[in-house]
Amino acid sequence: MPARMVIHTPVVDLVVTGSEREVEAIATDMTASFAARAGAWLTSQERTWWVPAASLLEIDMGWGLVAHLDSISVTTMGERPASS
Repeated sequence: MPARMVIHTPVVDLVVTGSEREVEAIATDMTASFAARAGAWLTSQERTWWVPAASLLEIDMGWGLVAHLDSISVTTMGERPASS
């Protein structure tokens, strides 16, 4: 079933869509990073965004179009991916 997560940052709103498992995995990684550090890096293909821990995550497990999320990764502050 398709799922959707909207990440509200102070600068931009980011939307992640995919399967429930994909969205849940990304949300879990982000919240773990938020608990331990000031935020998380969200990388999708060649774009990278800094997501501050003060950001709001809205997760809807019953709406959204399935997207290819194999290229999305989340890393903690200080481990910024090479792409930006």
